[in-house]
Amino acid sequence: MEPVLNISNLSISFEKPLLDQLNLQINAGEFVTLMGETGSGKTTLMEVLMGTRRPAEGNVRFWGRTFESNDLNRKIGWVVSSRENYPPFLSVDGFLKVLSPLYSDWDWKFTR
Repeated sequence: MEPVLNISNLSISFEKPLLDQLNLQINAGEFVTLMGETGSGKTTLMEVLMGTRRPAEGNVRFWGRTFESNDLNRKIGWVVSSRENYPPFLSVDGFLKVLSPLYSDWDWKFTR
């Protein structure tokens, strides 16, 4: 069976390497927790997985397909654990307006 998530040789750098040649495979039924110190790349990895940040190198595949596959955005989601990375005045509707351009088939009727 194909893994749900397969990350191969993923690298991201800012002023220094943050994620360097990361390899990870998650199979159906597995639960994974990202743990690490501040600045270790947890949020950056989640941004790559959600398609909001592009890696410098490497591949990310969900069910064998890249995130650009339009049907994947209906199967993948994440919940933000805190609002510290978002302006306090940003409403749910505002947040959806920020995200909608990332999805070519955004359905506003569904989100209302």
